[in-house]
Amino acid sequence: MCVYTVLCYTLTHTHTHTHTHTHTHTPPQSEADVGAALQDRKAEGIYVVSKLQPSDHGREAALQAIDRTLAELKVDKLDLWLMHSPTGGKVVETWKAMLEVCVCV
Repeated sequence: MCVYTVLCYTLTHTHTHTHTHTHTHTPPQSEADVGAALQDRKAEGIYVVSKLQPSDHGREAALQAIDRTLAELKVDKLDLWLMHSPTGGKVVETWKAMLEVCVCV
């Protein structure tokens, strides 16, 4: 079953259950599938969470990754943007880049 089909089912039942968020990761088409499902289901009230992968660490890579993520999800913001960093890497530089695009309320 493709990611899109699972997400459409999940988002259809979101409003009748307590699940109100979706989390993406970066295998091919995952974020694009989530974006399509969000658009198809008019998913208001869904918290959208994505994770920055280690391959996207560093200032430029992180800024490119958030632009790509937002475009694929067809949203103008994320509710939560996580940094995946199991082995360290350019964590401080990446965090500063993440703060550049963060709108904290």
